Amino acid sequence: MANFDFHLNNLNNRSSNDNTKDKENRIAEIEKRLEELEGKLKILDENNTLLKKDLKFFELLLLEEYNLLLKLLGKDESSLFIHGLK
Repeated sequence: MANFDFHLNNLNNRSSNDNTKDKENRIAEIEKRLEELEGKLKILDENNTLLKKDLKFFELLLLEEYNLLLKLLGKDESSLFIHGLK
């Protein structure tokens, strides 16, 4: 019976070691994925900033063209209000 207990304990230790290795591998995978996602997030944030700058430029361009159109049409600008940009 002592021999059976030895083998049972040996199996339990192997199972415990396998679970620990599996958990460590899973944690390593999750950490790698987290780093990848953080990199992608940084790139998306930079692209978002560039898009905001481009949008601001085109908003200003549109306002300038609108003002030019009003001048060419000879409209009285004192009675018109064009929303400005913040």
